Amino acid sequence: MNRIQFFTWALTLYHTAIRYFLYCTWFNMFLFFFFFFSSPDDSRLTFRGNSLATKSMEAYLKLTGDRYLQDTLGELVATVLVAGHDCEVDPLKVSSVSALHRQQQNLRAAVEMAWTKILDSHSVFPPELRECFHMFRQRLEAAGRSEVGQHLISASLFLRFLCPAILSPSLFNITHGKFLLL
Repeated sequence: MNRIQFFTWALTLYHTAIRYFLYCTWFNMFLFFFFFFSSPDDSRLTFRGNSLATKSMEAYLKLTGDRYLQDTLGELVATVLVAGHDCEVDPLKVSSVSALHRQQQNLRAAVEMAWTKILDSHSVFPPELRECFHMFRQRLEAAGRSEVGQHLISASLFLRFLCPAILSPSLFNITHGKFLLL
């Protein structure tokens, strides 16, 4: 093994250790927060607030899902930004009914493209996140709260990961500073 191979191996090992440490820390902190500070009535609101657990979860999703977001949504976001189609659908902000219908179609087309990209990306979804969500489901089932598992997984994926990445791609390194959303 030459020096370059050794340093590549050492760096890979280091990054793996950091990810595992962050995963264990984040997962345990989230479960502690969820089980001790939330009631069954507000479990659907868990990811809507800005608590320490949700902020750490966002950081972990960004860390482990960075490459996934770039591969899944990068081309789509670039295409939508370059096309420059207006997607405003607030009737008070649109000049005419025909413009509103055209902009609704633009938005619908963009959403359908995004949804298709997300559905087609299931095979490249990060294994760390798969394992994490699997553990969520297992632990919640063991605690007698299996119905909450689906809400937590879908809320973390959509409310804290995919939707923010689509709405603010520069914050998720998807646009790499090439575009500016106004």
